[in-house]
Amino acid sequence: MRIRLFVTATATMILGWPLAAHASCKEGICVSGRDEGNVHIIDFTSNWKNITHFNFNDGHGQRELGSNERQVTVPLSSSRPITIHYGFQACGGGGFLQKSGCTPWAQFEHTAQ
Repeated sequence: MRIRLFVTATATMILGWPLAAHASCKEGICVSGRDEGNVHIIDFTSNWKNITHFNFNDGHGQRELGSNERQVTVPLSSSRPITIHYGFQACGGGGFLQKSGCTPWAQFEHTAQ
């Protein structure tokens, strides 16, 4: 394990590969991410069934993501380090003039170096 971490860290320093954020799971939603320049790219999955959409909020307003979307991008400030906070909800149901049923917000944070 130590050798693998050393090789990954060395390759990142030499080749400039983007650093991946550690994966985390909360409220049935799992995220992992990576910093590329001035954006943080978040890949997410869910183990919820019958989802019609996801809600995403990074502090700049809530967005609705389709049930098949699995990636979202968050802009980063050029001053570092910076910590971003974001959340996901998995939602089902709803429809014309009907309210969706959603899971509790799954809150995450990431510090870009």
